Amino acid sequence: MKKQFKTHMNDKPLFFLSLFLFLSIIGITIGYSALNTNLTLSGEAYVRVDADIRITDLKMIEATNSAYETYNNKYSKDTTSTFISLPNIDSTITYEGTITNKSDYSYLVEDILEESKTNGLITYTFTDLSIGDMIKPHSTKKFTIKFTGNVSNQTNDLVLKYLFQKVEKTVFAFDYTGNSQEFKIPYTGKYKIELWGAQGGTYDSEYVGGKGSYTSGVIELSKDKVFYIYVGGAGVNDIAGYNGGGTGSFYNLNLSIKDDHKIWNYAGGGATDVRIVSGTWNNPSSLNSRIMVAAGGNGAAALYNTNVQYVSNLFSGTSGGGITGYDEPIKTTCGGTYVNAKGGTQTSSGTGAIGTVNSGLPGGFGFGANSPYRSGSGGGAGYYGGGSGGSANCVLGTGGSGSSFISGHTGCVAISSANNQAPKSGCTSGTSNASCSIHYSNYKFTNTMMIDGDGYQWTNTKGDSLGMPTHDGTSVMMGNSNNGYAKITFITE
Repeated sequence: MKKQFKTHMNDKPLFFLSLFLFLSIIGITIGYSALNTNLTLSGEAYVRVDADIRITDLKMIEATNSAYETYNNKYSKDTTSTFISLPNIDSTITYEGTITNKSDYSYLVEDILEESKTNGLITYTFTDLSIGDMIKPHSTKKFTIKFTGNVSNQTNDLVLKYLFQKVEKTVFAFDYTGNSQEFKIPYTGKYKIELWGAQGGTYDSEYVGGKGSYTSGVIELSKDKVFYIYVGGAGVNDIAGYNGGGTGSFYNLNLSIKDDHKIWNYAGGGATDVRIVSGTWNNPSSLNSRIMVAAGGNGAAALYNTNVQYVSNLFSGTSGGGITGYDEPIKTTCGGTYVNAKGGTQTSSGTGAIGTVNSGLPGGFGFGANSPYRSGSGGGAGYYGGGSGGSANCVLGTGGSGSSFISGHTGCVAISSANNQAPKSGCTSGTSNASCSIHYSNYKFTNTMMIDGDGYQWTNTKGDSLGMPTHDGTSVMMGNSNNGYAKITFITE
């Protein structure tokens, strides 16, 4: 996030260049005093001259109200000097400077510090030079600095220090760990954040858990701000995927066949998200602070038919959602009634299935529903989680998946405040009002993209099936398999 000149001290920089203003009084016999400024630009580099970054030029381009240079500029390896006179209160003189990056790395203008100043008799403003500016390898950047006199017959000593930060690493990857991971912003500037939700529990290669969703966006951030990354875990048998997946259920029939598939109702996958408040994955304050969420998928389900002694009615899980999660697919029962489980939305969790034998449970804010005993599979996690499945005589249901969320993505709905999970007033899931999506922290993304676990892209409504980027960005996949993933890329373009 770019910012203008500020006054403070900082730690020792990688590189620094100092600008010295020495002012003295010259008596003028025609009724006013002249304010003289000896402007010296010097550089000290900690690397080789041919591979560093420094100011290489400073020349006067404008003078007003009797301001003038009293001597020509002088340049040497480390020092550039000029001498000016600002005789009147509103005299100005403007210089054009050039920063040259001779290295093989990009550098950021990390700060412009006022190291010392005796008083405020001269003001100065920069144009085309701001905190966060990127200077690419073997390139130059021109800027202007304008000095204005605001009192006559006074002296002023001013030292400005330019700090440049070397950009060595631009991509930061986060694999599944089962815990939150801290990310301290290394540079001021723009970042692309990409998240992949986790897959629900899988029966076999044909009947798989629902795949995770994808979300991304660009955000401007200041150095040293700390974010917290929660990477979702895949559902494994009846064990819930980390970060909100619903548990599966295990009906133990002491089977003598298919020993490798005794877990018939598989767990939901966890969501992957970015937060501004740390805590356990289900800590309310931490959950409320989520600014981007990629939903997890729902677990697969398989019914063991005790009458004929084999597994029947196998179902794959529902994939992680976009603005809304996926509902449990409609199934034909062997008798009785069955109401399918629902996916999460932007304002509510998915409801559980209603079965004639066992019913499912609803999801919640940040988590999918657990599967009751002998009922369907666990719900997928998300911004709001999906409900779990149920059973109706000889049919066992799966469940719903979670929804995704991006602050700044039209169609999303943020919560009211840090202490209130209620949706923003007047905002409904899939709204066309972009302001509804802005998180209470005011962190928001641009260039957003939301793709569900089936590969469909979402604006405020479901669009075409385009697929999502693979983790390395070199190809396309329809949904994310196994554990979730997160990637943060510092944008140098």
